[in-house]
Amino acid sequence: MIQTKFSHIKTHVLLISTILLISASAHAQKSTKGNWTSSDKYSVIAELNAQREVFEAFLDSTLIDPLIDCIADELEATYENPDSVKTNSPKMQEISVYCLDAVGFKVKAPQPESTSIEGMWNEQDLNAAYQNLEYTRDVMQGVLDSAQLNTLFDCVVTKLEANYPNFDAAINDPSDGISKLTLACIEEYDLIDESALNQQESMIQESKGDPNSEIGNWSDDDKAKLEKELEEMRSGFESKLGQEGTNSLYECVRFNFEYAFESYADINNHPNLYKAILDECYQKQLKKD
Repeated sequence: MIQTKFSHIKTHVLLISTILLISASAHAQKSTKGNWTSSDKYSVIAELNAQREVFEAFLDSTLIDPLIDCIADELEATYENPDSVKTNSPKMQEISVYCLDAVGFKVKAPQPESTSIEGMWNEQDLNAAYQNLEYTRDVMQGVLDSAQLNTLFDCVVTKLEANYPNFDAAINDPSDGISKLTLACIEEYDLIDESALNQQESMIQESKGDPNSEIGNWSDDDKAKLEKELEEMRSGFESKLGQEGTNSLYECVRFNFEYAFESYADINNHPNLYKAILDECYQKQLKKD
């Protein structure tokens, strides 16, 4: 959805998590200019977060979150809701330039033209491929262990090298060849455990909503369901944030989920929004620590 003046930078990135997460948007109908609903605001943040690796190509990693927050705030102040955003308008370019200036954008030094050829990439292209794959490690660790992830990454890079003349050609492939090669590697090494995948996605498997819940006022039953799912994920978060940090993370998640979704089951309708909230709360907790 969001495009900066750097239109030549493709939004196709090595995000293995896209295999596990269904793309979706969640636009409530009650937003007004300068006062969007939590659901609308987080849907835009989700779309911007999906382009994180694209921003990394020309912006220091420490400035990505401020850039995303700035763009989301400016869109909220300018448009009635996400559906009314005109991505190719001069105003959109103005917002992009303003936010890049606001976060202290500095252009990275141009990289020399790749000397790689199909089947024989140079070190620069190989490192770029592995670096992009590493961006997905935190997301994928709930499904694959470290050894499996290393196997997957090695397989994907090998197949990329065999099928593309360089990394730029791979990441700019309009036919989503990267995703196809990734799926081929997962199948080739039988990496996905269906039971683990079901557990990872269990939070969004409810099919019928609780009629006693509404945005900002969930039923006790829905709150209990969310609490159960959070507790099942606690050990993974505590290994990185500790007990106190995880408690703070869950406070953020509980509040924002209740004010973004109509019910616990409504999470199923907006998986991209669910991930955006969880990521946002997690990143905020990391900054506190």
